Amino acid sequence: MLRSLVDHIHTVGGRYKGKIHSWDVVNEAIWIPDGRPDGLRSSSPWFQMLGPGYIDLAFRTARQADPTALLTYNDYSIEYDNDHEGKKRAAVLTLLRQMKADKVPLDALGIQSHLHAISNSGFDRSIRELIDGAKTLGLCVLFRENRLQFVARRTGNHPPSSIEHGEPWPSASRRGPGPGRRRPGRRRRFS
Repeated sequence: MLRSLVDHIHTVGGRYKGKIHSWDVVNEAIWIPDGRPDGLRSSSPWFQMLGPGYIDLAFRTARQADPTALLTYNDYSIEYDNDHEGKKRAAVLTLLRQMKADKVPLDALGIQSHLHAISNSGFDRSIRELIDGAKTLGLCVLFRENRLQFVARRTGNHPPSSIEHGEPWPSASRRGPGPGRRRPGRRRRFS
């Protein structure tokens, strides 16, 4: 499996080498419910096959494949001021600090930024904590998959209304752009 991961990153990274601003090299590696002290998602197939070292390997391989692109660790549910996201945010920042200490080529933190117009939690303190934590490590912060969701009470079989991907309400697609349409920007994910 190690060879599969390395070959995949070299193939995709090589194809777009020099054409992509940033790569989401590892996405959502933290999952507190798995119960590991470091917060790593042990239920991930890559973790199960290669152990926690798959993260460093993926970043080192990505740097070889495309030396000029920003290499990003990307995660969600880390921006709100609540207990669950606070634990996940702390685990993400700990992972990033460890990666930098191990001289893993990491350039950015990607925040998926799923914001809810109606929420019991704010995000002023936590966003500042993330940005300051990233800045201290010499990382830039990239906001990914920006989504603002307006949640209404469910009535019958109708889902809550939402505005996603900057599309006007009420014709917003819950799945983003359709076939053949791309979201703005030039970023790719390896996995």
